[in-house]
Amino acid sequence: MPDAEAGTAMTEQSTALSRLEIPVAKQFLIIAVCLLITIVDGFDLLSIAIVAPLVARDWGLDPVELGVVFSSGLAGMGLGALFISPLGDMLGRKSAIIINLLLVAAGMLGAAFSQDIYQLAAARIFAGLGIGAMISNTTSLIMEYVPVKRRTLALGLMMVGNPIGNLSSGVVALFVIERAGWEALFIFGGVVTLALVPAAIFGIPESIDYLVKRKPANALARINQALRFVGERPMLHLPVIPRSEESGTRLTELFGGDLLKRTLLIGAIQFGFMFAYYIYVNWSPKIVSDLSGSDQTAVLISMSTFAGGIGGPLLVGLAVRKLGLTATTSFGFVVIAVGMTTFGLVPSWFMLLAAVSFATGFTIYATQVPLLSLIAGSYPTEVRTSAIGISFAIGRLGSVLGPIVAGFLLDNSAGRTALFAVAALPMFLAALLVRRLPDSQAGRVQG
Repeated sequence: MPDAEAGTAMTEQSTALSRLEIPVAKQFLIIAVCLLITIVDGFDLLSIAIVAPLVARDWGLDPVELGVVFSSGLAGMGLGALFISPLGDMLGRKSAIIINLLLVAAGMLGAAFSQDIYQLAAARIFAGLGIGAMISNTTSLIMEYVPVKRRTLALGLMMVGNPIGNLSSGVVALFVIERAGWEALFIFGGVVTLALVPAAIFGIPESIDYLVKRKPANALARINQALRFVGERPMLHLPVIPRSEESGTRLTELFGGDLLKRTLLIGAIQFGFMFAYYIYVNWSPKIVSDLSGSDQTAVLISMSTFAGGIGGPLLVGLAVRKLGLTATTSFGFVVIAVGMTTFGLVPSWFMLLAAVSFATGFTIYATQVPLLSLIAGSYPTEVRTSAIGISFAIGRLGSVLGPIVAGFLLDNSAGRTALFAVAALPMFLAALLVRRLPDSQAGRVQG
């Protein structure tokens, strides 16, 4: 084939790639694997909150030391979001997801065999590296393979995995801890995480857009593998990228101009959200345990939060259609703040605390879906996982600081009301900051 004809053919192939119509069954397979990964992440992340009262008693930890254990995993998540997330742009989304699963499994199994607070903190940092980098890669994969009209629903289905995983950690804890000790919960999480590695290898494709624009080693073979996955014919040559798209957006551009401003704004929003969220989910079991004198009651209250969270991501699309992404997210932050404040004020009756926890959990997890859509839609494909990772890394500072601040407050005789009032304040600020995101992200979307 003459060069001109070859070039024309490859350009046509490039155009065809951009117009791929992914079969619905394949879209749902990708979503299903990402959902399973999110479930395991949710399980692994909250396992430390479930076993915290037991670890504190076994090792004689005070609130400040327990806060450090909580924050070590969250610090790992921040480091993972900042330094491991870019692997999705460098090695591909699928490759990064597999690496993240291995990191999480290693951290969970390491926690199970820890002998002191330092080993446990190190293991939680290791697990946090994988958890922190995971969401940017699974989100990017869904953004690339699911059309706009189904994207809110797809992200909602993926995000519902988080509360399911959180809830599962409580259910499994009720069965395994009494029989085998708190270490068994970490062993269970590590083994299940390892079991998802084959699911990631065979159940999701690599990002075609990444392969076309980055042209890594064996790019053509990997493109064809992804094309076969979605039922398309293989290509004979690498596609030619139009000159207008050739340079794309470089990672360095995230640190200047409008993209930097956008990342810092999103990071501040994430900071407020994560500061409040991790005080609430990490310390509410310990608070309830102290109030009731029952570890089982504390687990049940946590489970009510996560049970409420299962419905939120599935139903939030209705609000998004009416209000748009920005208004829905801002309103959600206000409702979360009110829910946390209420949890600190109501009498310590089990049914009342469970009802407030359920409603707060519903709103927490519902609000994450439009927030994630806003974040992911704010960046070009070439740097999306890195950008999401950087914004999450800024936010993770809040997740690290929150439990430590809570530990100091409780160690200095602060009560339940003061603790959750402090947690609620950044949520109100985040509600205001969301309104400053670019107008292009504020429109109504199809779910």
